[in-house]
Amino acid sequence: MISKARMVKPAALFTIGLSIFGHSWAQDTTQPQSPTELAIQATIPRSGFDLGFGFESLWMMSDGRLARVDVNNNTIADIEIPVGDGAAALPDIAKYRGIAVGEGAVWITDLGNSAIYKVDPQTNALAMTIATDVFGSGGSIGVGEGAIWVITFDNHDKTLTRYNAQTGAVEAKIALPQPGKGVVVAYGAVWVTVAKEAELYRIDPATNRIVSTTALHASSQIIGASDDSIWIAFETDGVAQRIDARTGAVIATIATGASDMESDGDITIGSGFV
Repeated sequence: MISKARMVKPAALFTIGLSIFGHSWAQDTTQPQSPTELAIQATIPRSGFDLGFGFESLWMMSDGRLARVDVNNNTIADIEIPVGDGAAALPDIAKYRGIAVGEGAVWITDLGNSAIYKVDPQTNALAMTIATDVFGSGGSIGVGEGAIWVITFDNHDKTLTRYNAQTGAVEAKIALPQPGKGVVVAYGAVWVTVAKEAELYRIDPATNRIVSTTALHASSQIIGASDDSIWIAFETDGVAQRIDARTGAVIATIATGASDMESDGDITIGSGFV
């Protein structure tokens, strides 16, 4: 099994829309729901992995570069990022731990070089490199509240480290009950999925402490966020869950039809679609 569950199938990237504004998503139910809208919007002739959305673009790692797909015309711009000695021997799928968009930039965690890269979307160029202690290809990177948030190797991945988005300085190290995986920042909180337990932690960035724990459908490292919801996809059975970002409660369990994602899959939200 490849632990990084974010690879897009070779040959093409398909944009599939699940409308997040329909009334059906607001139902409080633990029973799987069928999506009310599912349609291919575009086909992009490029393989890749790791997805992020922002600045009217879809971002992904592709062929050793950061690829920027313009949602207005589906054109692709390739952005070079460093390839150091520590990453040269690794396959692309094992080099990076996700893409995040926020704080005026695009962020990439490079496991081979133990670094976080900040890319300026105005110039499509590298703007800053932050040294970080990360291992393991699974998981993601969170951005928001003026900071960058990643699971670091302290106490065997049981630490969420907070870096200042402007200077790259360490601002806090937050102890977790279990090893973390996916990280996202939304609705005034930091959300962390657990590697081997079906749990979701909500962390208050004002205190850097866990304020709630949500029981999930299963363990997962695939997490995303819209303005008012946290979205988690489960790799093996084609289920996604929507979490109320105000309360941390599960408000929908959805059958997506995207099953058996042990070696590929990701979730991102933009332009009204999941």
